[in-house]
Amino acid sequence: MFDKLPSYKFRCCDNCNGHEIFCEDIEAVELYRKMKRVHKNVEECEYSVKKKLFDWMKGRDLYFVIGTHFLYGTPLIISLIYPKYYGEYLDRFL
Repeated sequence: MFDKLPSYKFRCCDNCNGHEIFCEDIEAVELYRKMKRVHKNVEECEYSVKKKLFDWMKGRDLYFVIGTHFLYGTPLIISLIYPKYYGEYLDRFL
């Protein structure tokens, strides 16, 4: 299994204090597992994952598919959708 899940911190509106939600997207989890095999150092592994899931995503439109844990009702990001960013409003997926 994996040691820890990536998480995102975000605000959903102007008067929101913010949320931190764990990401169980299969690509994100596999990225973490791959980087853990490649980099034996934990800091390098976390840097590589952050570079992809946070820095690289800045040039994309990022959408979260959010669900809840079936036992506890905890919100989780179950999927990331990240088409290219084409401007202020996304009118197509390419």
